[in-house]
Amino acid sequence: MPTPPSANDLKKAYRTVSVIGLAMIASVFVYSIVVSFLEDGRIPAAAPQVDELTANTVKFVLLGIAAVLFFVIRIVNRQILSRSADQSAMSIKQGEQAGLSPAIQRLVTAAVVSFALCEAPAVFGLVIYILGRNTTDFYLFMLISLFFFSVYFPKYSQWETWLQSWQRQGRR
Repeated sequence: MPTPPSANDLKKAYRTVSVIGLAMIASVFVYSIVVSFLEDGRIPAAAPQVDELTANTVKFVLLGIAAVLFFVIRIVNRQILSRSADQSAMSIKQGEQAGLSPAIQRLVTAAVVSFALCEAPAVFGLVIYILGRNTTDFYLFMLISLFFFSVYFPKYSQWETWLQSWQRQGRR
């Protein structure tokens, strides 16, 4: 049976995840730079602009998806962190190859999946901008994405609490 993860292992994993999360947040700002370059013509827009009705329809559909996504992130996190050992055998193998305990691997996986889902609204905004050429729509989705990151960016204290409860349940 593997040894329980140390506080040092947890800190190293958290630092790594924090860097990944900050890089993904930075990518949201890169999207805003791309939009500004498209807006002022530094980058030619290859896709034709669609009519306003179509752009608005797509915008409202993607806003609905973003709203649902807010709750999906929480559900996915719970699923990743509460899976039985049988269900997470692949991620455990990958974690062991990376030198991580199964518990820490679950925390890392949950965080990275959350980051990807948090970034999705910014990607939606980029798509909406390309379709309708409305910067306000892009910035709305960008703010939604940044809000998601602020809510779901993991806190080290949460990781410690989860790891302690994981160990109390007799898991390693």
